Amino acid sequence: MHLFSRALLLLAAFSSAPKVDACDVCGTSASIPGLGFLPQFSKNFAGIQFQYASAESKHPSLFTGKPDEESQQTYVTTLLWGRYHIAKHFQLAGILPYINNDNAETEQTTDSKGLGDASLMVNYSFPLKESIKEKQLLLAGAGLKLPTGKYTGASNAERNGLPNVQTGSGSWDILMNINYTCKKANWGYNLDLTGILTRPNQQQYKFGNRLNANAVIFCTTGSKWFRIMPQAGLRCEYALHDYDNYSKKWLNEKTGGMMSFASLGTQLLYKSYGLKANLHLPFYQNYAAGYVHSNPRYEGGLFIIF
Repeated sequence: MHLFSRALLLLAAFSSAPKVDACDVCGTSASIPGLGFLPQFSKNFAGIQFQYASAESKHPSLFTGKPDEESQQTYVTTLLWGRYHIAKHFQLAGILPYINNDNAETEQTTDSKGLGDASLMVNYSFPLKESIKEKQLLLAGAGLKLPTGKYTGASNAERNGLPNVQTGSGSWDILMNINYTCKKANWGYNLDLTGILTRPNQQQYKFGNRLNANAVIFCTTGSKWFRIMPQAGLRCEYALHDYDNYSKKWLNEKTGGMMSFASLGTQLLYKSYGLKANLHLPFYQNYAAGYVHSNPRYEGGLFIIF
């Protein structure tokens, strides 16, 4: 069967994958938001990651007869991230973010700084049958996003469809992930699906459920002690509408939508030390009823494998 067709089949029916001995596939731990794509799956790691994103918004004024209001949002996130194998085939992955968000409008600027929502996920690896020429690995897991960030209630900006600039959602959310990696010689690809099932917070505001899909092609080159892994791919983010009040089913139609990005990146690995950098370029956007337009996103990170 063609490799790509087989990968799609595995993503649709991962529970049928055969269970064999574990393998050290050059691949994935993109199990929860922000973990990314790392080599040496069979080992633990810890590190720090930086993310920068910005968006521009133009939306109707709250007051009749007034011109449209424009604003710019900036999102800067610093993440502590890691993965630890707690048992054979089982790993625990986690993220602890620090948020620095800004929303600049014509007459005022609002910023939010502080601890964000932490995430924890338990993954199970389904090593697939491999040969000398081909290695492959299937990973599936579930976990929680904890309300460790601050949520102060829905703002006027949120009610008009602008992205949330607060440090947390105020809700306990469920994370689910399935991830497949296949590598032949120095080339390989990775397919990843991550879903977030959200719950209403104490103020009954409910952010929309989300689904992120990633497809990455990569290659590896270098020596035993120093390796380079350039990669390119596509990323798609889909979100349902938010609810201003979930108990009363007040749907916010100026939220949710879809964005697609072309991604370029690389990783450098010297012995047990790693460096990663990624660029995400939007090429399709239909988000928040067309009021929000995302700019290119940037990511960088440092990690140690042990």
